[in-house]
Amino acid sequence: GQKSCVYLQNSGLGNIIKRGVNMVIYANQLLRSAYPAMVSTAENILHHGRAYESKDQCMGIKDILNLIADHAD
Repeated sequence: GQKSCVYLQNSGLGNIIKRGVNMVIYANQLLRSAYPAMVSTAENILHHGRAYESKDQCMGIKDILNLIADHAD
């Protein structure tokens, strides 16, 4: 089938699916939500002078490695 890119601003997910879209990428929202988390972690590191106190805000190394391994193919 033919593939196309559709931009549907302010459409709910239900409306998007009804139009036949089978993938939605919320890259803008994901990037915009990631930045405040990074700022918070950076401020925490600066406040404490080390990264240890920020460990609860971060993914574990094992989780990152599993994420990479799960998507390696």
